[in-house]
Amino acid sequence: MSVPVSVEPVSGESPAPAADGVSGYDRRAIAYLAVAHGVDDFYQAAVPALVPFFVVAHNLSYQAAAGAVLVSNLLSSLLQPFFGYWADRHRAPWLVWGGMGLAGIGVSLAVLTQSFPLALVLCGITGVGIAAFHPEASRATAQASGRRRGTGMSVFALGGNGGFALAPLAVVPLASSYGIRAVAVLIVPALAMMAFLVRNATQWQSIRVARPAAGAGEHAAEPEAWGAFARLTGAVGMRSIVFFGLNTFLPIYWATRFNLDLAAGGLALTVLLIVGVVGTLLGGRAADRFGARAVVVVCSCALGPLLWLFLQADDRLVALGLLIPLGIALSAPFSVMVVLGQQYLPRHVGTASGVTLGLAVTVGGLAAPVLGRMADEQGVAAALGVLVWTALLTAVLSLTLSPVPSARAGGPSRTVT
Repeated sequence: MSVPVSVEPVSGESPAPAADGVSGYDRRAIAYLAVAHGVDDFYQAAVPALVPFFVVAHNLSYQAAAGAVLVSNLLSSLLQPFFGYWADRHRAPWLVWGGMGLAGIGVSLAVLTQSFPLALVLCGITGVGIAAFHPEASRATAQASGRRRGTGMSVFALGGNGGFALAPLAVVPLASSYGIRAVAVLIVPALAMMAFLVRNATQWQSIRVARPAAGAGEHAAEPEAWGAFARLTGAVGMRSIVFFGLNTFLPIYWATRFNLDLAAGGLALTVLLIVGVVGTLLGGRAADRFGARAVVVVCSCALGPLLWLFLQADDRLVALGLLIPLGIALSAPFSVMVVLGQQYLPRHVGTASGVTLGLAVTVGGLAAPVLGRMADEQGVAAALGVLVWTALLTAVLSLTLSPVPSARAGGPSRTVT
């Protein structure tokens, strides 16, 4: 039995032409959304990159300074499911450019204030902006991806990972050379991208939420896999602890382990995240070919052993070499987990995106101050050692994930069989 599922253009607008008419993959819309994602996540990654400079500027402990990561990620994560629920029921494209602008404003003002409590509030504003951006942008990306949802979401995530990779490369040299206040100049990318998105609105807003065609009642009434989605959420949460733990403390670990400065540590983090960009794209393509669950399981099972080997490395070149497979194992499942969540909840794509991109990441934000306290008391290496056990728990949870029925594996514009 085949059920045609259509994607409807917005009234009064001409849909952007898809480069692949068979799969419905709209390269232009996905490219715009991916670049916007990169700009938005640049500011999310800027917060942990600023932690060592908050320590110096405000005379704080690592635990206290890591509170900025907690506040930003807590608000971002808790609010994303609500924005996702809204995106499932209403078209709100303004959340894409508005959320991005709010994220940039929060970071830029946080580095200017001399009050750390106020800086925490401003980091929270960044979190709200990030929460507003992701569900609507990921919903639009899913609609623009057609049958190639794994590839489309990986390109979208690739943009975000690119922003994460560039943030320490920009923030650390700026703050090291000119002081933390110089980071405020980084508001420029947000303002420029906001103007671009508004000016080219019809190129990425022209896709509606898909609605099943007549006669689709059998599949429309199919129960959604909430249990499997809950276990996936746990796996995403554990992975986020590893990701944000490395994102926050890898520069410090690298500098102390190999007797280097923080700039060298920031470069090591950039290497990890740039490798992650490639890993994200590979993961999406592998998901289209082998299935999302397979990619999540394989990468999750490899993550713990690779991280353990990295922490055992005494030679800097060996450690640098291990960052490559570690970055791939860490990043390849990211967009695939979002796709898998959407497949488990095919009628709640925005909600699934909001939870996998948002609520589950709360765990990573909550863990940052705990890891910071451990770093203060036992050293950064001990804090990163905890991440090995967290990665192993991610693997255990991934092995419990249910296979996705073939009828759910396609994009919203395909014919489901």
